[in-house]
Formats: sequence, C-alpha cells, structure tokens
Amino acid sequence: MALGVVDLYDGLGFMLGDGIFGVDIDGVELNDPVVREVLTTLNSYAEVSPSGKGIHVICLGKKPKGACRKANFECYDKRRFFTVTGNVIEPYRTLSYCTESIKPLYAKYLARQEKTFLTTPTHLGGGESLTDREVIEKASRSDKFSQLYHYGNDSGDASRNDMTLINMLIFWTGGNVAQIDRLYRSSALMRPKWDRRQSGSTYGQMTINKCLRTYRGSYYRHNYYN
Repeated sequence: MALGVVDLYDGLGFMLGDGIFGVDIDGVELNDPVVREVLTTLNSYAEVSPSGKGIHVICLGKKPKGACRKANFECYDKRRFFTVTGNVIEPYRTLSYCTESIKPLYAKYLARQEKTFLTTPTHLGGGESLTDREVIEKASRSDKFSQLYHYGNDSGDASRNDMTLINMLIFWTGGNVAQIDRLYRSSALMRPKWDRRQSGSTYGQMTINKCLRTYRGSYYRHNYYN
C-alpha cells in the first residue's frame, strides 16, 4: 500500500536512532566543496534531499555529543525524522559505520567555538570612521591614552593596562575590532602574550571580546569631539 502511494509524496520518512544517525545539509549543490568533503569523509549512503537543494547522508553509529545544528549543517542521531527520496548520490549506496569519521566534520562545522571577533570586523557602535593615524592623533590628547599607547607604563598590572587601552580604542573606533587589534599591535603595550593561544582562541582576541561585551560607554562623534 505504501509503495502504491509513494509517488504522491516526497518520500518515505523514518526516525533516526537505534544506532543510525544522519547528516542534513540544505541549500547546496552537489559540487559544493562542503558536500564533497562530507560525502568522501563519511562514505555512507547519501541522497539528494526532497527539496532538490541539499543532501542527506545516513550512517551507522552515533554522532558526537553536543549541538545538532549550525547554519545549514545538521546532524542528528535521535528524535528526528528523515525523508528518504531514493535519489541516490552515486556511488554512495551502502550504509557505513561513521562514529569515528563524523568526528572531524563535527568539530569543523558543528562544535561550539570561542567567539573570535577578529574574524568579523564590524563597526559595533556606529560611530564615525577615523583612520589609524587620526585615532592616535586625537586620542593622544588624553594623558592616560598617551601614557599607555606611547610608553606602556601606567599601573603595574599589564592585563588591566591592556583592557584600559582597548576600552579607549572602542570609543575611538566605534568598536571596529580589526582596527582595535591593529592599533593595539602598534602600541607600546604589544608583547608576545597578545598572540598566545588559550581556550581555542588567543589572549588578544579574548581581551577584545571581553571588553566589547562589557563596554557601556559612548562612541566618537565628530560633532562633539574635534
């Protein structure tokens, strides 16, 4: 009976679980580099999804614990229906055990990572743009900024000095993280610790991240600051 009416629907659905998990990527073509990477890494049964603009890969085993979805990349091993269309992506016709092979893909596309503001330069405060030279020129009118930026010797707490300078730079750059990083690197406070890896990020990235999260001040406006 089911086979007799299957043409009326997108396919047959089944619940993932009991040692079967699936990967679902939407809005992609078969020649997409991510699709090719997933197919060749898992080497398990794969087919075009019902929309025709995505893929389903069905595997034996379990996914790593953690998130199931990030953007258009999804991976489930329980409480999720997959619709099977039968539109097989050759030559992936056989189920394979993928508990191990899914791990690098999961780490790359789904695992939660420390937010790194430096990868997405933005103007958080909506302030007016100044060049690096203009920022240094205007900000150096402040004794506090000048002491930190040009000489690097204020309090004996180096980390506190870093955060103080970063907060000043947030004001002058409107929160432009790439510019903040660039200006800090040109300051007298710059030292190897800035690029030291820690917690999946760097000390510098984490310092900027923390300052941006806690900043409650205003931003530079030409009408108010000449």
